[in-house]
Amino acid sequence: MVKIKETYFLNQVDVAVDNALNTPEILDQLAIYGYDKKKIMQGRTMRLALDELMMQQEDAHLAAKDATRILNEARQQVDTLFSTHLSIARIAFRDDPTFWNALKLGQARERNLPDWLTQVQRFYTRIAVVAKQMEKYNVPQKELIETRKLIAQIGGLQRLQKKAKGQAQVATQDKNNAINDLELWMRRFMRIARVALDQNPQQLEMLGVVVQSAK
Repeated sequence: MVKIKETYFLNQVDVAVDNALNTPEILDQLAIYGYDKKKIMQGRTMRLALDELMMQQEDAHLAAKDATRILNEARQQVDTLFSTHLSIARIAFRDDPTFWNALKLGQARERNLPDWLTQVQRFYTRIAVVAKQMEKYNVPQKELIETRKLIAQIGGLQRLQKKAKGQAQVATQDKNNAINDLELWMRRFMRIARVALDQNPQQLEMLGVVVQSAK
């Protein structure tokens, strides 16, 4: 979403540039000080380019949010299965120290994504060796295999999320740079306009400059 300050600034640019270009008297006075139609069109070109960059930024941030949502949904799906399978494994191997330790069944559940992913990957890789034992507790081998496939997808989803976040950051930086450039252009333009139209307060007001009325 565009910030209010940005919206206000962009409206100022639109008013100043459009009225300067569409008012011959103003254009003639500005041209004396080097701001002819071609020079002022530079501002309009920068403004239009900024619109495009703002759209790109919005799309990039939406893509990053979607990537995060999809990743979180996939993780939640695996975590639900993992919680069930882990509880069953703790029952199935409570008297088997070899597999208890191999599966790290006494380890606390990890919460941050990298450690959690390592934990579930290790669990499902090693549980495959004793899949028949898990079947005795109503956990089909097919279910364990499908869970491993879901885990493999999470790695890819994580990479896509990081890529989307990076692209969103780049898009934001590009937009911010464009705004800074346009602000610089606008300050210079308005400085010249105040000089060129000093004797014409009505024309200055057409460019968005508030002129104090003489008392």
